[in-house]
Amino acid sequence: MPLIRTSRTPFARFSLGALLLLAATWPARADFIAYVVPAGTDGNQLWGGPLGMDFNVNKQIIVTALGVFDDDSNGLTQTLTARLYDRTNTAAPLVSLTFTPADPGTLIGGSRFKDLPAPLSLMPGFQGCIVAVGYGGTEENGNGMGGGVVWTMDSGGGAISFVGSARYGFDPNAYPPNVDGGPANRYAAGTFAARLPEPATLALLGLGGLAALVRRRRAPR
Repeated sequence: MPLIRTSRTPFARFSLGALLLLAATWPARADFIAYVVPAGTDGNQLWGGPLGMDFNVNKQIIVTALGVFDDDSNGLTQTLTARLYDRTNTAAPLVSLTFTPADPGTLIGGSRFKDLPAPLSLMPGFQGCIVAVGYGGTEENGNGMGGGVVWTMDSGGGAISFVGSARYGFDPNAYPPNVDGGPANRYAAGTFAARLPEPATLALLGLGGLAALVRRRRAPR
């Protein structure tokens, strides 16, 4: 019996090593914020209409929260709204969230975020636009006109592409149809947080397959 156990030890070690390798190399959950504004960023424009920025989805993402730029990161002084549109069907947003002085959301960097009631899955090929509206008065948006963009973009490792030159509109209740002069992240306005789906099913299949191999190797012959 000891000889049998010893002869099978290398495979058992291999199986354990394979499991550990799978756990170490399998893609981890990846959370990212698409349009990242530094904390304390000052607004520089009083635009009351909708401001939008376009993106395309290359790999499936799950949008978990929407966000709006908070001028000076010192709390909201008026109501702002974030909307996520499908650029191929702009009659109504897919999701919309409202941010108020009394319920402004969570400040991350220079933007405030609220979770969606239910995560929104966007598949490869989706053409989106994140829009924010409500600026003006005592709450300014940011406009990178003249190359003054200090905010950045995060593609989630290539899951999305930032396209177009941003857009604006005059009707606060509608999709912004007018193309601006760029860059793609021209405005400090709307943003969103997303994650990549975890391949749980494939991971379980992989672990189950290795476990089955171990059982077969250990079965008496």
